[in-house]
Amino acid sequence: MKIVLLPSSRRRDPTYHRILSSLKREFSALGHEAVIASGGAPARLRGLLTPGSALNFQFSGWLRPWHAPALLSLPAHAGLVVTFQDYLHPDLPPLTSKTRADLRRILAKARRVTAVSAFLARMIKRDFPAAARKVSVIPNGAEAPAGGAQRRPGRDYILTVGRPAPYKGLDLLIFAFSQAVQDGCKADLAVCGSASPLRPLAARLGVGNRVHFKGRVSHARLSALMRGALFYATAPRWESFGMGALEAMAAGKAVLATRAGGLPEFARHGHNALLVPPGDVEALSAGLVSLCGSAALRKKLGGNGAASAARLTWRRAAAAYLRACC
Repeated sequence: MKIVLLPSSRRRDPTYHRILSSLKREFSALGHEAVIASGGAPARLRGLLTPGSALNFQFSGWLRPWHAPALLSLPAHAGLVVTFQDYLHPDLPPLTSKTRADLRRILAKARRVTAVSAFLARMIKRDFPAAARKVSVIPNGAEAPAGGAQRRPGRDYILTVGRPAPYKGLDLLIFAFSQAVQDGCKADLAVCGSASPLRPLAARLGVGNRVHFKGRVSHARLSALMRGALFYATAPRWESFGMGALEAMAAGKAVLATRAGGLPEFARHGHNALLVPPGDVEALSAGLVSLCGSAALRKKLGGNGAASAARLTWRRAAAAYLRACC
């Protein structure tokens, strides 16, 4: 079978890129032809589709002007599967009435509709009840970073990954970290992503020399940082899935996270993660102190997390998409 993966985002988001490239790799490993479409003309998209092929539209929260005309004019033989990676994302403009109408028509044409979390699936069923019977959940996957654990030179560090958008909660994590330092946390905090606007906050809280903003890093560099981290922390106010946390589990790292969106669907408090309420800086700080101070707790959560991540692989996700396409 030929599977055409159609992204909806023009953003050079490294997470979105990993999702598409991982699915393409696994479709190919399973013996199918996989293509990532990059064109914007309906005729160009139709040219990629042959009899028996399928189109997987990876919706990341918004539609380009050409999406609806292209998808609604697909030939009958094209099996359309719409995947929601995001929906009603707080970092994106609200959907217009036209966009909602276009989405409704696209979902009506789709053979199947999938969401990366039950959290997203509930919202889709609520807003598009006519498509509810088509909706199923296919979580994203993760894979352990290449190479073994690295020795951490100098001070231990906690790793977090994310942009400085309010929904990501990096400000909350820095507030919590400053309190954790006062309460005895000896580790530093490494922040990957374009988070430089938060440097003044860290300096104002007295931890400017303990919070290290790495900026955007390559996937290879991020893998190395993940392997060397003491544990992983993330404090989103809203989260469609939680790729960073799952990838940390795949690396065998303990995870501290908020109970936001799709995260609690694979992160279980006390089993493979420590979970705290979104926005609760005190609880977040306590979690940082607990994980900094207990190697036994880190080992327990990290081991269970690795086992959980082993059940959420890109191979499993690709196989589920193939079943949806067929």
